[in-house]
Formats: sequence, structure tokens, C-alpha cells
Amino acid sequence: MFLYRDPIHKDIEVDCIAGALIDTPEFQRLSKIKQLGFAELVYRGANHIRFAHSLGTYWIVRSFFEIIAKNHRRLVLDHPGKLLSDDF
Repeated sequence: MFLYRDPIHKDIEVDCIAGALIDTPEFQRLSKIKQLGFAELVYRGANHIRFAHSLGTYWIVRSFFEIIAKNHRRLVLDHPGKLLSDDF
């Protein structure tokens, strides 16, 4: 498990597969791309970068999938990812 600090979502735990993806040079390059362009010159707190945006997106999507899986268990339905993979 890896732990990343996000300004919005606070601490984000990342599993080994996602951590390996985040450690690639292509993903690390996102930390140099500004999401809001020159807005930080006008609004000093607006320094959002693509790297943080991608981590936040990962956290939200993972939370959605956890809620969907929990609801499927509660309703005694097959796991929503059963057809996708045996390892899911």
C-alpha cells in the first residue's frame, strides 16, 4: 500500500497495482502540468495540477466501486465485477 496526500481528499491509500502505475514516468509527468493555467497568479490558492486531479479521480471512482459492491452484497446479488474477471 502507498499513501499519497491530496489537498482535497486528505490521505489517499493506493494499492500496489495503482502505485506501480503512479510511479511510471508518464504519470509522474502530470505533476508538471497545471490544471488551471495562470489562474494561480490571480487566485493564490488555485495551484491545482493534473497529478493531484488524477489522484482525486482515482479516490472517487474507487469509493464508488466500493459502495456498489457493498450494495450488491446487501441485496444478495452477484458481485458487479464477476463477469469482468475471476480476480476482481
